[in-house]
Amino acid sequence: MMDILVGTRNPGKLNEIKKLLGPLGLNVHSPEEMGITNDFEETGKTFEENALGKARFFYNHLEKKMPVVADDSGLFVEALKDELGVKTRRFGAGADANDEEWLTHFMERMNGEDCRSGKFVCAIAYVTEDLEELFVGENPGDISAKQETDIVPGIPLSSVFRPLGYDKVYSALPDEEKNKISHRGKAFHKLINYLQNV
Repeated sequence: MMDILVGTRNPGKLNEIKKLLGPLGLNVHSPEEMGITNDFEETGKTFEENALGKARFFYNHLEKKMPVVADDSGLFVEALKDELGVKTRRFGAGADANDEEWLTHFMERMNGEDCRSGKFVCAIAYVTEDLEELFVGENPGDISAKQETDIVPGIPLSSVFRPLGYDKVYSALPDEEKNKISHRGKAFHKLINYLQNV
């Protein structure tokens, strides 16, 4: 069974990614499990730059070398122009805000906005000793008028983002269904297809 490191400290993301990688039967590890205490600073101008930088960072900090997968994702909302994107987590209440504080600020900012459409984008980097690959997934949708489910730790927007063609927000959908249509799911399915064919 192949070992792989998922370069994130976000519990919500890690749990999602473990489920997405499940069909490959991989031994999935977190940075904490591998004794990596340093963090990568996201300074890239695109999701691809941040994902690749993060994957390289964690690969270089591994004592026992194994493939690394890392992602960067964010939301674009028409009403907020360029306020989100690669700056999504740092938006408004800031990167140090907890999920509830961040979401409260976001929903207050969206209050009264008629145009609530947007899209999630996810870029995934897969890095080994001699290989670097990138995969991107997108999912359009809109922001609900209010929070519709409890917050999933680490991914607060899943309680207010309704994918196009659905009447439920991400976190109200069964995992299997969400993982087929979500931005992260689409990007990881591209990675899985790649890994199954190399």
